[in-house]
Amino acid sequence: MLKNFKVTTKLVAILVAPVVVLIALAYVGVNQRLSDANAAKRVQQLTEFAGTNADLMNELELESVYSAQVGASLGAHGKDQEGEAPADFIGQNASAEIAAERTGNRYRQVSGRIQH
Repeated sequence: MLKNFKVTTKLVAILVAPVVVLIALAYVGVNQRLSDANAAKRVQQLTEFAGTNADLMNELELESVYSAQVGASLGAHGKDQEGEAPADFIGQNASAEIAAERTGNRYRQVSGRIQH
């Protein structure tokens, strides 16, 4: 059957099938690599989200402790005899509020980047 064809035609006929198979395998390999890269990116996002979520939970627990202290003392906790809050208590409360705000902002940033 191939006796009557030219040499170039015979070479093309012999080489086309392996080249097509190699191209198909390369396509499958590239798709698999892209899928793995997307999965790794998703894991990275979820890990960052979990860390930020843990920070937020910690700040909420601290806020709960501070609220319980003030509530249990009927508002007198952290005040001296003159009814003023000492500087260290104000500093703790302010730093907790700042940390909670930063953590909340970070939580919103990370949760906005998570792809569903």
